[in-house]
Amino acid sequence: MTNSIELKKENITFIGAGIATAYALLRITQILTEQPINIPFRVRIIDKSPDFFAGIPYGDRSGKAVLLINALNNFLPPDERLLFVQWLDERKESLLDEFLEHGGEQAKIWVENNRPFIDSNNWNELYIPRFFFGRFIREKTVSELSRCENAGLIEMTYTNGEVLDVNKETNLFKVILKNEISIYSENIVLSIGSLPTRKIFKEELIIKGHGYLVLNDIYNKNLSFNIGLIKEFLRSRNGKATNVLVIGANASGLETLYSFVDHIDLNDKITSYTVLSSHGLMPDSDIDYEKERTLSQNL
Repeated sequence: MTNSIELKKENITFIGAGIATAYALLRITQILTEQPINIPFRVRIIDKSPDFFAGIPYGDRSGKAVLLINALNNFLPPDERLLFVQWLDERKESLLDEFLEHGGEQAKIWVENNRPFIDSNNWNELYIPRFFFGRFIREKTVSELSRCENAGLIEMTYTNGEVLDVNKETNLFKVILKNEISIYSENIVLSIGSLPTRKIFKEELIIKGHGYLVLNDIYNKNLSFNIGLIKEFLRSRNGKATNVLVIGANASGLETLYSFVDHIDLNDKITSYTVLSSHGLMPDSDIDYEKERTLSQNL
C-alpha cells in the first residue's frame, strides 16, 4: 500500500471513500481474482477524511451511539446480511461494550431490551448501532484489498485531500487537489455521497455568539466533538432557558436528536426542540395527538 502522492497514472481513481466505494472495490477484487492480470491494477482513493470505507453514516464521524433507521432485514440483501450476522455473532460482546462505552441512557436501554434477541443471534428485526456495519464493511474491504495486494493483483494508494476539480486531458483525467497536487487517471469514479452541507449562517463551521451557538455542520470533526461543544455551551448558560433548532429532518437530523436525548446531562438542560423541515414531519414518525393537546392546554 502506497500513501505518498506521486505524479503517476492510475487505472482508476475513486473520489470519496464511503460505502459505495467499498462495494465497488469488493467487486473489483472479485474480478481480479477470477481473471488475474500480469501487472497490478492501480487504484487510488481520495477522501477528505481518513475514515476510509465506512463513510459519514457508519464511520467515526457519526460516533458510536446511534442506530440504523431501518431494521436489519430491510437494510441488507439476504446474502450480505447472512455474512454480517455471522460476523456480528463472533464479535457481539466487544461491539456491545464499545456501544455502551460511547452511548448514554438510551444505549443501556437498547441493550437491555434486545439482549434476548442478541443472545439467540436473532438480529434481523433489530435497529442495530450503525457503527457495527461500518466496522464490518471496513474490515471486509481492507482484508480483500490486502489479499489482492499480496498476490500482486492490485496496487492501492490512499490520499487524504480535497478535490477541487477534474479535467480531461487527451486520454487521461487530471484530478486537482486543494494542495495544488494533480493526479492522473484513466478512469474517475465520483463517490461523494450527499451534497455538501449548506451553511445557514455565516461561513464558519462553528459560530459562538452572545447567548447562541450555531453548528453549520454537525459532522465537522465528528458528532461526539460537537456534542461536547453543546454541553460546554449549556454549562455556560447557568440554567437559563435554552431552545434547540434542528434544520432538516433527514437521517442527520434524527441522529442529532437521538444523541441529544441519549445524553441526560445535555437533554435535561434543554427547554425545547424544534425541527424545521420542508414536509413538517420526521421520517416514519407517528404524532402523539393526545400529548400534543395536553401540551397545548398547558401553554
